Amino acid sequence: MSGISFIQQANAVRSGQNGSQGRNECNPPSACQVGGGTGGVGNVANTGESFNGNGGDGGTTSSFANGGNGGNGDASNGFCGTNGGNGGLALGPGSEAKGGNGGLAHGNGGNGGIGLNGGDANGQSGDNSGNGGNGGFAIGPGSEADGANGDNGGFAIGPGSNANGGGFALNGGQNHPGCNVAIGHQCFNQPGG
Repeated sequence: MSGISFIQQANAVRSGQNGSQGRNECNPPSACQVGGGTGGVGNVANTGESFNGNGGDGGTTSSFANGGNGGNGDASNGFCGTNGGNGGLALGPGSEAKGGNGGLAHGNGGNGGIGLNGGDANGQSGDNSGNGGNGGFAIGPGSEADGANGDNGGFAIGPGSNANGGGFALNGGQNHPGCNVAIGHQCFNQPGG
């Protein structure tokens, strides 16, 4: 199930619509990326209606917040393409909050989250098992709170923290299966504890 609404389908009968340009906060503007994603194409083999995914809109950034690309409508997805996720908010050098791409057959891309001061909070691309997770909140160089495994990103606060797919990571903490709260090198919710 791609989760595309009737209105979105009506807007993408021939080719998916490109996403809108986001708000560029850079000086010079060429140093940042806030482009909307490309709409899907590919109704050549279909004799009826074909719905191609729409590209996601760009976000607001002083870094990178592109919208994801829409998927193509073809036989693998019943001629119903997937939508790209919207870019989020990325402020500060090296920050990212990109929308995920629409999946090849199914699954819409997740929306970008909030990446600050070098943090990454990207939406996950859709895949055949479902929609991509949305980006979370990441602040600090090398921190990540990307959508993962269909789950939304969590909160990654501090350099090198990782909360991909959810949870809370602080001061370089790394979430992993069985550990959703990581502070530094310690896990505070180990199974059975």
